[in-house]
Amino acid sequence: GRVPQERIDILNSMGFAWETFGLYWEDGYQHAKAYFEANGDLKAIKRYECEDGFKLGLWLYTQRAVRSGKVSGNLTEEKIRMLDAIGMVWTRKKNDRFADYLEALRKYHAAHKDGIIPFDYVDPDGMQLGQWAARMNRQHYAGKLPEEKEQKLLETGFAFHSFSNQWGRHYAEAESYYLANGDLHVPI
Repeated sequence: GRVPQERIDILNSMGFAWETFGLYWEDGYQHAKAYFEANGDLKAIKRYECEDGFKLGLWLYTQRAVRSGKVSGNLTEEKIRMLDAIGMVWTRKKNDRFADYLEALRKYHAAHKDGIIPFDYVDPDGMQLGQWAARMNRQHYAGKLPEEKEQKLLETGFAFHSFSNQWGRHYAEAESYYLANGDLHVPI
């Protein structure tokens, strides 16, 4: 139905937002701008979520999809210019994804001092680094990992023998516990 004018006036006096899609886009743009200022690019992964819960990665993905015609939406030339001005990356290549994971691996290595990544490890940006590391291991052992990628992984401290290295690390932890407690009755 139709909203009576007196109710419209009341809602307007409270600053009611009649056009929420435009506000959502503006909110996304402000988050993108802040991300760019902090990181120097707009290469956030699709699962990236801002501290306030805004799903910036998905928002950026949607803008790319709208511009490419994969999904419908209203991305005006003005909005495209605004995004271009803050470094919007309109297309992502597989090598970009590898570089993103390498950067996440460098951060992991700096924080943990090893290249042994638990399978279920997800970094603070939402990258499933553990699953990616397992995929790199499988490709390496199957002889399908390009030498260039293998070299880059080794340069970051990646451990290709993570299964045996991981066992060794757990053994060392168990030995340390045994020496301190006289048994291996580790509380759960």
